[in-house]
Parts: sequence; structure tokens; C-alpha cells
Amino acid sequence: MEEETQSTSNQNVNNEQAPKSKRNKKTLILFVLFLLLLVALGAFFVTLIQDRDEQIRTKDAEIQSLIQSTANQEAEETSQVEQNPEEDQENAAELPVIVFTPGGLFEASETEEITTKLLNPYTDYYDETEQQIASIHVQHNTVNSEDTDYVIMTIFADGEYESFLYGDNSVTEQPWYQPICGIGDCVFSEEYKQKYPEVVRESTKDE
Repeated sequence: MEEETQSTSNQNVNNEQAPKSKRNKKTLILFVLFLLLLVALGAFFVTLIQDRDEQIRTKDAEIQSLIQSTANQEAEETSQVEQNPEEDQENAAELPVIVFTPGGLFEASETEEITTKLLNPYTDYYDETEQQIASIHVQHNTVNSEDTDYVIMTIFADGEYESFLYGDNSVTEQPWYQPICGIGDCVFSEEYKQKYPEVVRESTKDE
């Protein structure tokens, strides 16, 4: 009788341990899957950060290349002044050099509108401040495929440069250029007011 009781007790213990073993195995599998998920997420975010850093390095390289190109052009123009002053004046009159990149993404109507509403009033405004613009680089924003604005990079004849975002390439109507005047109102000459009334009106609409 005692042997039967002991056998029954052992069987109950084995039955209790079996589900517990299955539960431990299931927990271990879930833990391993969780670790794999963490590793995959970590690799994904590392890839995103590396891509972002690469885009920043590429953009910096483009800016430095443009700056170096402008510096070389200045050195060449300075050298030509002593040899042929008239030719140097003609070259200066051709500035700024305007580049649309990549050219295949810009339709003729798009280029014309950007030139009319941004580039012309932009360069004329700086001409009145006696800051010579050497080159302007216009490109579609490629940092994020959802970004619909344009990236404008400007290099001045003195080596300084600036960059800013403009417009919306998903629409057909682009805004007029608005200068950043700092403290106080923007100052426009009478000639500029007559040539670009839209720019002047938008710059003084809060007055």
C-alpha cells in the first residue's frame, strides 16, 4: 500500500514538473527573440545614423568644393587684372554663376520661376549692399525624400557662404524672395522697389 502511495506521489511530482519545464523553455525562447529584436533595432538605428552622417559629410564636401572653386577663381581673376583689366571686368559682370543640380530634375518652367522669383531679386538685393555673389547652387532637397523644398547654397566673392531652404517643389506657384534684414526694416532703393514690388510688398506687409 505504501509503495502504491509513493508511486502515485512521484507521478504527481513528474506531472507538475513537466508543465514547469515547458514554461521555462517558452520563456527562454521569448527572451532570445526579444534579444534578437533588440539587436535588429540597434543595427537599424546605427544604419540610419551612418546614412545621415554620410549625407552631412557629402554636403560639407560639396560646400568646401564650391568654396575652393571660388577661391581658385578669385586667384585667377586677380592674376588676370594685371594682364588684362578690361577682360577682368567682363568676367566680373558674368557673376554669379548659377548651377541647378541635378539638371535633369528641373523643368524649364521650374527653372524660369525660381530665377524670376528668387535668384534675380536675391542677387540684385546683395548687389545693392555691395556684396558680390560668386555662385549660387540650387538643388532639390535630398536629405529626406518627403522634403519638398529647395536647398540654396550661395558663395560670395570674399569666400563667405550661406545656405537656406526655399519654396516647395510639389506646387507650381513659388513664393517671392524675402530678404533677412535683421533689426529694423529692409532698405530698398527706388530702382529695386520698381523692379521687384512683390518682394518689397511682402517685406513690409506687417508695417
